[in-house]
Amino acid sequence: MPRRTDLDLPRRLGAGPAPLDTDRAGRVALLGRWAEAELAGQAPDRAAALYVAGAVARWLKGGGDLEKDYLRVHQRGSHRTPALIWQAIIADERQTEKTRAE
Repeated sequence: MPRRTDLDLPRRLGAGPAPLDTDRAGRVALLGRWAEAELAGQAPDRAAALYVAGAVARWLKGGGDLEKDYLRVHQRGSHRTPALIWQAIIADERQTEKTRAE
């Protein structure tokens, strides 16, 4: 049986450079959820953790541009930056929480 490494984990679990079924806003959301959890000293949810770990592991193994080649949140020529997308996601979440509280 071949020896498996940590770099094999994202591939075996289906995590590639970026989830193929996730649009750009979804990838920004995964990245944002991962960052918020890490900053709060908590474990990120599985999807966010696999997305970031898969991207970083493949980048470390193959090189390239982490953002453009692996995280895939950059869109050439777009004025809708990942920061603007994240702000919209946060605003939507706050609105949803406000609506539920009413």
